[in-house]
Amino acid sequence: MPEEGVSLREHLESQIAELDKRLALQIDGLRAAQREGSMEAKQAVAAALAAQKEAVSAALASVQRESEKTERAAEKRFEGLNEFRGSMQDQQSRLMPRAEAEVGMGALREKIAELNSRMDRGDGRGAGLNAGWGYLAGAVGLLAGIAGLAARFMN
Repeated sequence: MPEEGVSLREHLESQIAELDKRLALQIDGLRAAQREGSMEAKQAVAAALAAQKEAVSAALASVQRESEKTERAAEKRFEGLNEFRGSMQDQQSRLMPRAEAEVGMGALREKIAELNSRMDRGDGRGAGLNAGWGYLAGAVGLLAGIAGLAARFMN
């Protein structure tokens, strides 16, 4: 298992370098023994090669396990991204396009302007009616005053 902060590649390169060093030492020792012509040297070479083969197989198995873990983590990350993309597409499909919103807002502005002009005309009529009632009350008061003066002068 690689240490924290060390990439898988660096970890594997260091393991392979270490195995190469060990193999080189073993081979050097075996060559020296082979020069002596002993049968034990041949067996030692075979044993060293078998050990090296096992070590390489173990390193490859470790790499395979780490690779599978990395692939699973990447798949989970991509699933999360795909879910996020889907939710963003759902949200975007439910939002009103800008042009359509502007048309709706323009129609509302026109209706508000029309209502404001109606209210202004209504206020004008109301003010005119109020003034008319005021003139009528003044005229009635004036006539009552004249009638009162006339009645006083007639008595």
